[in-house]
Amino acid sequence: MNNMPNNVFKLNRDTPLFMQVLKLAGWYNGRNIDISQEEIRHREYGYKLNNAMSDILSEFYNMSHIWYFRLETSCGKIIISGLDYTFTTVGVCHEYNYYKNLLPPETQSNAVPIIRAGWHQFDRSVWVCKKGLIYAYVPIENYFEVFSSIFNFMESEIEGRFRGFTDSPYEKLFVTFGKGQQLLLNWDNAGV
Repeated sequence: MNNMPNNVFKLNRDTPLFMQVLKLAGWYNGRNIDISQEEIRHREYGYKLNNAMSDILSEFYNMSHIWYFRLETSCGKIIISGLDYTFTTVGVCHEYNYYKNLLPPETQSNAVPIIRAGWHQFDRSVWVCKKGLIYAYVPIENYFEVFSSIFNFMESEIEGRFRGFTDSPYEKLFVTFGKGQQLLLNWDNAGV
């Protein structure tokens, strides 16, 4: 008997994990949300968005931004701790000046913070430059990784975390959003 809550979703290996999660969080191909308030906020802090930056921001603005994962392993172990992920379009603030100064010098004048993303307590400041390249801050090592697209960044984040996940009868991976963490902790998984 499957008694999994309605707003908890089982992931599989038929489609890349990051694409499944993005779609469940509200992303779809061609998504274009009004970002006029974010553009004003960016301007107030001295950041001007070009077309590439606006396109990325409008595609990912205002989605479900806290993702909770539950991994069930072959030995019956249920892993939840540390599997919460934040993915939110940023409200620009003063702390970004710190990160801006860590960007490569040739990028500092044409990059804009667009997303905060990260596992558990290690949020990453994610920037986009005029060319559309993605710069993601690595907190512990104090440098930026460079990605060719936001999708490459997300693939690295999600697929990297669950690299060994096989989607076999012995392993199951679930996701929920927002305040759904309690659902992952409390549901009786018999028959799931």
